[in-house]
Amino acid sequence: MWNRPACVDVYGVPEGLKDKNKNMDAQLDVTVVTGGVASSVLVSYTVKVEVIDKDKVSVCRSVGDPHITTFDKRTYDVFQEGEFILYRHKTLPYEVRSFFRSCNKKAACNCAVAARIGDDVIVFDRCGASRKKAKKQPLVPKLFLNGQLAPGTTVSSFNNGRKYKIVFPSGGELTVAVNGNRKEFLNIWYRAAADDYLNSEGLCGHYDGDNSNDLMFPSGKLYSRKERRPKDFSKSWRVDEMGIDTIYSGVCTDEVNTVIPPVPVYCDCNLGSPPVCGADLDISSCTKPDKKSRKKKKGLVGEDVTEVMIQQATSPPSHCLSRAALVLFEFNATYISRDFTWPTPTNITEVQAFQKCKTTVEASVAFQGCKNVPDIGFSVSLDSCVIDIQIMDDLVWAEEVLTSIIQQCQTQLEVNTELWVNVSGEIAPNPTIIDNLCPNACSGQGTCKDSECTCNTGYYGDDCSINLSTPPSVEEIPDFLCDLLKSDCRTVIVNGDGFLQIDSLVCRVQKLKRQGSLFVTDGASLTGNVSFVSREQVTCQLPNSGIYNVSVSNDGNSFGAELTYIGYDSSCYSCDLSGCSQRTDVCVIGDSCYGRGFRNLGNPLEVCSPNRTTSSWTTFTYDLVVQISYTFISIVSNILVTQSTNFTVIGNPMLVAGPSGQALQLDGATQYIDLSTNDNGCLGNPGQCQFGLSVTFNLKFVTLTENMYIFSNGGDEPDGFGTAMYYRRNRLFLTVSTKTKEWTVETTSVKVNAFIKVDFSWSEQTGLALYFDDKEVASTKIYVTKTVTVSVMTKFYIGLSITTNIYANIVIDGWTVTEATKETRDLITMETTTEAETTTTEMSTTELSTTEMSTMDSSTTEMETSSLTSTDSTTTETTTMEITTTAKLETTTSIQGSTTPCDIAPVSTAPTLDYTVSTDYQKVTFDCSVSQSAGSGSQYAIWWYVGETIIKKQDLPAGSSFGRLESTEITNTADALTQGVSCGVVVSYPRTCGQVTSSVTRSSILKYQVTVNEASYIKIVEGAPAYPIQVDLTTSAQYYCSMKYQANCDISFTGKVQRVSNPPPKRCPDGGEIPDVVVESSLNSAATPMDATCGPVAKGATISTQIYVKAMIDRMKFGNRNSTLNIGQQDRVGQEVKPEVLLKKIVVEVKEMDSLDLHHCQSINDPHIRTFDGVYFDNFQPGEYLLYKNKDYEVEVRAAMVRCAGGTCNCGVLVRSGDDVMRIDKCKWVNKTSSAYPINEQLFTNGELTPRTQIFQEKDGKQFQVMLPTGTKVTVKDSYQAFINIFIYPSAADFNKTEGLCGTYDGDQDNDLLGPDGVITKVPDPGKRPDGYSIKWRMSDANSIFRGYRGTVAMATPVYCSCYSDGTKSCDFFGDVSSCGVTNKGVDVKQDLLTPQLGLLTPTAVGRRRKRQAAEDTVTYDLNYNAPAPDSPWPTNLNLTEEEARQMCGNYLVQSKAGVNCQNLFSGNYSQDIDNCVQDYKLTGLTIWKEDHLGGIQQNCYEEVLKDTAQWTQDANAAPPSLPPSPVPSVVRTVAIRDNVWRASVSVTQDTEERTVPSPW
Repeated sequence: MWNRPACVDVYGVPEGLKDKNKNMDAQLDVTVVTGGVASSVLVSYTVKVEVIDKDKVSVCRSVGDPHITTFDKRTYDVFQEGEFILYRHKTLPYEVRSFFRSCNKKAACNCAVAARIGDDVIVFDRCGASRKKAKKQPLVPKLFLNGQLAPGTTVSSFNNGRKYKIVFPSGGELTVAVNGNRKEFLNIWYRAAADDYLNSEGLCGHYDGDNSNDLMFPSGKLYSRKERRPKDFSKSWRVDEMGIDTIYSGVCTDEVNTVIPPVPVYCDCNLGSPPVCGADLDISSCTKPDKKSRKKKKGLVGEDVTEVMIQQATSPPSHCLSRAALVLFEFNATYISRDFTWPTPTNITEVQAFQKCKTTVEASVAFQGCKNVPDIGFSVSLDSCVIDIQIMDDLVWAEEVLTSIIQQCQTQLEVNTELWVNVSGEIAPNPTIIDNLCPNACSGQGTCKDSECTCNTGYYGDDCSINLSTPPSVEEIPDFLCDLLKSDCRTVIVNGDGFLQIDSLVCRVQKLKRQGSLFVTDGASLTGNVSFVSREQVTCQLPNSGIYNVSVSNDGNSFGAELTYIGYDSSCYSCDLSGCSQRTDVCVIGDSCYGRGFRNLGNPLEVCSPNRTTSSWTTFTYDLVVQISYTFISIVSNILVTQSTNFTVIGNPMLVAGPSGQALQLDGATQYIDLSTNDNGCLGNPGQCQFGLSVTFNLKFVTLTENMYIFSNGGDEPDGFGTAMYYRRNRLFLTVSTKTKEWTVETTSVKVNAFIKVDFSWSEQTGLALYFDDKEVASTKIYVTKTVTVSVMTKFYIGLSITTNIYANIVIDGWTVTEATKETRDLITMETTTEAETTTTEMSTTELSTTEMSTMDSSTTEMETSSLTSTDSTTTETTTMEITTTAKLETTTSIQGSTTPCDIAPVSTAPTLDYTVSTDYQKVTFDCSVSQSAGSGSQYAIWWYVGETIIKKQDLPAGSSFGRLESTEITNTADALTQGVSCGVVVSYPRTCGQVTSSVTRSSILKYQVTVNEASYIKIVEGAPAYPIQVDLTTSAQYYCSMKYQANCDISFTGKVQRVSNPPPKRCPDGGEIPDVVVESSLNSAATPMDATCGPVAKGATISTQIYVKAMIDRMKFGNRNSTLNIGQQDRVGQEVKPEVLLKKIVVEVKEMDSLDLHHCQSINDPHIRTFDGVYFDNFQPGEYLLYKNKDYEVEVRAAMVRCAGGTCNCGVLVRSGDDVMRIDKCKWVNKTSSAYPINEQLFTNGELTPRTQIFQEKDGKQFQVMLPTGTKVTVKDSYQAFINIFIYPSAADFNKTEGLCGTYDGDQDNDLLGPDGVITKVPDPGKRPDGYSIKWRMSDANSIFRGYRGTVAMATPVYCSCYSDGTKSCDFFGDVSSCGVTNKGVDVKQDLLTPQLGLLTPTAVGRRRKRQAAEDTVTYDLNYNAPAPDSPWPTNLNLTEEEARQMCGNYLVQSKAGVNCQNLFSGNYSQDIDNCVQDYKLTGLTIWKEDHLGGIQQNCYEEVLKDTAQWTQDANAAPPSLPPSPVPSVVRTVAIRDNVWRASVSVTQDTEERTVPSPW
């Protein structure tokens, strides 16, 4: 180390103060340490250190309705509901979320706020999870903790708990306070840390000092519009739109992708003082309690409640153990507040509101001190105050304005040292200002000094607002029903208002007792201990659990209202506020009640068994308990043979040596055990376990995989019950659940490649406990309440989850299941083993084979094999098997051929039931196959069942193994469909037992059932592929038809939307209804839509199908909408259609993909091209170019670009739909002089025109509209002489699926210039042309479609139907595309173009219809043209200078009626249009081109209005909506050519006003 450099790192502490840069000396001393002893200083160095201050006083706030002010002081409103990301650090795991709900159905307010610091979450909740109107929640921090709280995190309480401050480890500070006027809502302020600079995102904006880029979408795209309520931007930061999880109930460790960096140890070293070292010295905050040595005023730093909050934390969050425990913040996703106008309904004017706000602020003593403090947001707060009064129609809201101003003032004074003054030799905040910042100005009942109130006599509280003689308001006990199975029920939380943190605060409790079903007092009342939490909450301690009336007093004399608290045992009683009623399945022993199966805690062998006696204990005996041991014997094919039953194994696992015999090894890739067809008893349904449940097995983990399951039947699923053990988040979880309760434990004591003896025990009385190698590793009595809709859990796997394909790589040694708790099991086993006699029986393997052992009944399964000898399988020598039988927990003797009374063991293998349907559907033949393994003298019989009724008994002849039943033998086959057909097998020994038979062993039941395997709520996205809803049948369709109708039939599974009046249906201005959801028909392309069905048709052997639903593509902004889809079944027999049967209702949320920002592509004039995502560039190279192509559909748009003057222009557009091409062009007029330049339209088809292709002519042939099957709209507008302009408006089906010069439509400009070679060209600087990119999309002559498409395509033409529950239906090819808005009073010319006219040739060999070819029916491109450089000098021969041309273009576009009326839609920004107009004049010397740019503004303005339904006028009588008055004037052009010089005179018609614009030369 001697010859190596050593570095000493010094760190500038971000203390949260704006205190300028500092210079100081750092002395570096060098010593030698030998044997732990340091030498004297050998060398000292002094280093000059400058500390750069990076702290800025930048605060984001969400106050009032809420009004948002970003870090960089951009202001806007969010009047929506939901969970929104207010602030999030881009690299560190810090964020703040706000939860908004409407305030009295107006605007919105902050309901709750959550701060995430690493994997810990602190929540302040004022409203509660439910949207239903409820009492306000007390403002008490709820901590959801994973492990230790992140170092550097503190929480302080102010004003008796009416305000809290969280300090983040980064130094950021979150302040949350009760909204002064609306006490049920919150105000929120977050002061940025130094490290937040350039690292923040969310509603608080991009913190960089520039508010022009604050409204950034999560994608990184900037929201450029300027309105006060940027709805789309705000909504983009709502978590459901972002597809991320809520943090309202905390987060689990695996949900956090980033971690807080390790905390280094720093030392504070000062000359003459010993060093002070710690893990949090790198972060300091002058507002943290006890952080500085100087005296701090409580009013500024508050009371540190961090440790109390940690003690009361939920750790880990409940939903990390049980998904059933996840609590969601409810909100209306479609809520958008209405707009408000002046005057208000009570005639408050805007002037009155402003004066009220201003005078209220200026009258405040606190503001008089703060008014000269910079950046307190005075004007912004006044604006917000005026808006609040307008919305709430109440002048009292003016009082709210002070809250935000004073908070901002206090923040500035605390952290901006430039405002500090010398106070008794110490630099501190100015006391003349800050000492007047007392909470609520001491409520007028005290004086303010040192930022603290000195209250008048009789008044108390931080703000002197509480009169001691007035009892506190006692409002509710939130958890007044307390289950003794979950806790001791001795701590009572009381909510109210006006509680004081003083010594005389006291609780009074009055014990109650049950009298019948009512409560009556029981003795005198008592006063008990009370703990102050906040002015809105206290906790009272009860002397014992039970039923009490509880009240609270501040002075010990005046008590608030009495509320009832009920501690009860849910296993015995059902309780509510009116009283308790005793359950019937209980025992009342002495004066105590015990639930069914509950043990005597003084004697575990005594149990409550109500079916035996309800007044005394029942003594446990081994015959009361069922125990089944599954010892693995062998694997035969895919059957695992055990002592008690056979299991199905998947994937060919192997048996290996285990601790107690043979173990099964599962490879973690494809192998698992399927117990689904077995009767798993209590293990599959713990609710049936009267005495509890315990399971033991040996387990070895080979590898640990996230979310792998050791076993499961869905016990951990929210809508499931049973048992499950799984590995997640580096922990092993065990869940046991009934239909109403769920218990979960976890442990990290997991080791790999070593066997663990696993034992777990559960009962409702004792809860759940997990043992490893006989040591308890986890236990709980706490359960989560759940509601389950399913009645049967059909799957049970070992080594695999029932919902995912994640396999477990484990070795498991057969297990034992006992229907009793571990303690009971162990005690009974100990007793019975002591008393048991051991017997030895010899059997010949010729009489008892291994296979027979595997099929014995439960008595044989509990035999423990002490020795087993056998010979090679090829010998016939008889060997013996010695079996030692010990006493069993459940004894059933199976004797075959014994003397009467006979107890004949049932057949252990269930029979197999098959069926065949006759070709004429007249009957069904059922075959029942049985496996015979009984000895000689046995007689097998098959019993046939419909439901539980035996309809036929059939003795099997000797040697026969199957029986048969014809459906014609069944009286009512339709009933048999629903009740089910099954067969059973019995065995008898007529010679020895007479008529006695074994119990019946039943086959599976053949019952027709339809299961819609889909959740009750789904979300589909506009433009996305159709969503499949799975429909499964338990039998084939032909079986159903034969049994139901004795005839062939079609089973239609339909999806029909349920009509509702609110919200009203979407309507087009032409009166047509626009569906939200459509259903794909099973109709093939050869049929007609008239024959379409509202879903698939099941026939023949079909046992499953899918109903495909799709969101309607409408190119319009209606917002996300919900529809209820009725899934039904409707049969058709011949021509008769049967009534429809409802199977399920599914709520379908349609997520809209039509952004309010108009995404379109255009090619105008030279041409100037705009991509879908708004990148502008020029292409001056002639040729046929691909503008747009959809990668998933065979549709495209090309432009024919030819030379014009100094650039190029569009002379034609080629629209391909499938293998058909629509050509709209003026190319034959290029370089020709004519008095008119009409547009030529021509259609080239191959066979029938591709469905859903629409063509309209507008404005007397000067404009055309073409709609493609994707919903994409192409607008072609007439231009100057031989040229046209092209506009392409994409649909949701185009999102992220386009290519060509129009770019990649995905909202990201950076990838727009993507070539066919996959190379992205950088977006050019203004005035530059990406010629190398453009030329890549130029088509060769061989690939031209100017005269039709020469290739072949295979494009599906699906039929979609809009179907409604009232029976109305509309179907069409590509029926998922709405034609609303395609044309405005245009003429449909499709049929004219398809009908052969006089003079047309017959279709050519390739089948195209075309007009007679003329020589000019071609276009010639000058491919060698070298266009002028974009930065070439301004020509000297033009009449206008560049500045004059810019003024001419600007005045014409901006001051036009369209320019004025449309400026709000385009943020008043026409700079690109003006630049292009100037460029056109530079190239041609013509001013006429400015009209094309005005026409482009008009066109896009019209489309924007058409798309934005919020601008439509909706008639209250449900009449079709109407568009607003058109902001678009019409343009009429007259042009003349003289002396080979292009000159123009322009006539512009705007409504009824006409003006003439003369040519400037």
